Amino acid sequence: AEDAMDWSLPIVTTRNKGTRIDIPGEWKGRSAGGCFNHLSWIHNPQIFLIVDKNTNVKITLYQPKSTGLSINFYVLKSYYTQEKKIVLPYKDEDIVCEAYFSDKKPSKVTAGTTLAQSSTPYVIVPATFLPHDESRWIISIESEHPIEARLAGDSDEWQKYEDSWSAITAGGCSNFPTFVNNPQYLFHTPSHIKVTFFLFQEEIPHQTFDTIGLYILKSAQEETQKIIEYLPSIEVARVNFINPNQVTLTYDFAPGYYTIVPTTFNPGQEARFQLWMLSSQNLPPKALNPLIPRKWVSIKGVWKGESAGGSLNHKATWKNNPQFALKVLKDYELVIYLTQEQDSEKKFGIGLYIFLGDGNRIPTIT
Repeated sequence: AEDAMDWSLPIVTTRNKGTRIDIPGEWKGRSAGGCFNHLSWIHNPQIFLIVDKNTNVKITLYQPKSTGLSINFYVLKSYYTQEKKIVLPYKDEDIVCEAYFSDKKPSKVTAGTTLAQSSTPYVIVPATFLPHDESRWIISIESEHPIEARLAGDSDEWQKYEDSWSAITAGGCSNFPTFVNNPQYLFHTPSHIKVTFFLFQEEIPHQTFDTIGLYILKSAQEETQKIIEYLPSIEVARVNFINPNQVTLTYDFAPGYYTIVPTTFNPGQEARFQLWMLSSQNLPPKALNPLIPRKWVSIKGVWKGESAGGSLNHKATWKNNPQFALKVLKDYELVIYLTQEQDSEKKFGIGLYIFLGDGNRIPTIT
């Protein structure tokens, strides 16, 4: 009975085996995630349950009588052979069984079911009805045949990157030239691999916040800097902008280098986000590497009077155009943009030339 439960038991993640297993835990701070009505449910404690043969089980969730919370647990089927926490949006058919919440707020809830032998673990998620309700708890699992179970720990998280769209990095989708300012991550795969990216934003900063999405772009080998221009030809995959909180994108990667770009639909939408990586195959410890913005040098000039010399077609005047000396100390990939002022009354066809020189003006065309 719950009166006999030892609430001083240490909370550990060691594996237990037998026909009855008691696992203590607690909802505290972020792990008090609430029920499946709340996006924060993924932060709840999770228990891996390994079933080697078909078995009948009875699962009971206890809380101290003095706590008086509305409690429940869900039993879910994992799609991955690894013992990793469930974070992806669940479907109703993913729930094998649950105890259901009660307004009476009992000190224990129980449910029984038959679990089929499985090569992937079952996951038990104990939860309070509301987030931020803190309490100790104990899960008791009674089984017809021996089973294995353990409380998931921090090392059982999928690879996750926490970042933000903030100020200039809130670049919006590829409809906007500011798209390239979004956070970008280089992903390298040496062999074919299927990966699911889960972009998650738990709290919407304001009511006018719009939807979020994710792009996969082709990338240069061992790139360290952000792409500077979006082209449809480099797009590998994307997810539609349909949800402000969470989107998933699954893709079968061929060997190569890719840039992952999480984004909001419109520019200027600031928020924190989490980017998770899930795969049935092993991923490198740091499979994603943040890319840094490129360093730009901006110089203003003017074509006016004699300095409006025209193109190389005009041999006599071309040398009068503005010229700039560029000193390069080692091999670089260099990108040069030449633009006209947006408010110019007249727009001309423009271009630029690069010559090998000695740092002085080029007096003639050779």
